[in-house]
Amino acid sequence: MAQDDGRLIRRLSRLAALIIFVGFVLTFLPQFVVGHLGMLRRIAEYAPKYQVHNVMSTAGASILGVGYVMPLCYLIWSLGYGKKAGRTPGTPPASNGKRPSRHRRRTISRSRRW
Repeated sequence: MAQDDGRLIRRLSRLAALIIFVGFVLTFLPQFVVGHLGMLRRIAEYAPKYQVHNVMSTAGASILGVGYVMPLCYLIWSLGYGKKAGRTPGTPPASNGKRPSRHRRRTISRSRRW
């Protein structure tokens, strides 16, 4: 079951990346084109000849938003229902059941004089 969840999330993440890419292209490529054709920036009303490009850009922004919401949804799902991570690989188990300390204690010899 856990392996199937991993495959599902991997597929969903690839799909989300593809959707984000398509949304990015559909959002910013029409803006580049209309800028090249001479549309001014920061205007309240668009000229009718640029309307198609602006609608494409708005649709691309919506697709981009869907692409960003997908990973957010499975992140929230995995926080609630995901499998807990095991111990870190390469860390030896401690004999008393606690995690071994990473810091070594230094002992100061009393016979040493300064």
